[in-house]
Amino acid sequence: MIILRITSGLGNQMYQYAFYTLLKEKYKDTEVLCDTTWFHSNFEGRRYELERVFSGVNNSLFEIKKASVRQIINLSGRVPNLFDGTFGVVFDKIRWVINRLLKNNKLKSRKPYIIEQYGQDSLSEDEFYNAVMNLDTTKDYYITGFFIEEKFYSQVIDRVRDCFLFRTLSEEWNIAYADKINNCESVSIHVRRGDYLSDIYKDKFLTLGKDYYEAAINYVREHSDDASRLKFFIFSDDADFVKEEFKWINDKVVITGNSGDLSYRDMQLMSMCKYNIIANSTFSQWAALLNVCPKHLVIYPKAYMTDTDNEVKSDKNWIMI
Repeated sequence: MIILRITSGLGNQMYQYAFYTLLKEKYKDTEVLCDTTWFHSNFEGRRYELERVFSGVNNSLFEIKKASVRQIINLSGRVPNLFDGTFGVVFDKIRWVINRLLKNNKLKSRKPYIIEQYGQDSLSEDEFYNAVMNLDTTKDYYITGFFIEEKFYSQVIDRVRDCFLFRTLSEEWNIAYADKINNCESVSIHVRRGDYLSDIYKDKFLTLGKDYYEAAINYVREHSDDASRLKFFIFSDDADFVKEEFKWINDKVVITGNSGDLSYRDMQLMSMCKYNIIANSTFSQWAALLNVCPKHLVIYPKAYMTDTDNEVKSDKNWIMI
């Protein structure tokens, strides 16, 4: 049995689901399950969204099988948070004590079969990839990570695209945005701020500045089929900021109205644009990966985190700036 932990925001959940798909295809005779209990202990406001966004969509191949509490305990050596909300906060303190005790015995015996891409006991990138691609299927494994590198999804990307189908637009404003996008040389621009400015992440993640966006727009202008018909659709978690900071772009539309349960609609609209200028964000990366336009062009930043650059993408239509 293999259990894969699902964590973080929608973009990261999608990369984890893609890796889950790869594991299922590689280890066809082994049960592969997901652990979504991280969201019960999450104090950053992240929600488990995969099923809400993608499950039950017509013609979608999306499916996910979740591990039971007993299976999670047996494979991870830890008691997961069983509750959401206020009681989950209380239970988190209780299970911390329980897991401290387990760490001294059961976890030691489980350690060879807990494989972490990041964290205190993580392997190097090559070691991690070799480990998860060469599992001894007579054993059980609990795997954690983000899996955003191409090697974790490139083999299954076509199948995953058939899983990540969006529901038909139903909101008046989104239908109007889609109509504009479909009737011009549309360029999506994603500006990620929000949590990147918080005390938790401000020293880890870069907030991209005007230099990147200006260079990206110039590249699009030079390589557009019809520069006179370019229209820029700006997506951000800080609409007031982009309205002020992107005044230098003339023909633009700042997308608003998609927050909370409708946040994923921004990804859907971005995926409809002919050109994608993405941020150092898995959210807009997936918008580009799901792009429905033939011969679409993606501009992505060289810098991702303060100490890490993006990997160079193999797709010739992905241009690093």
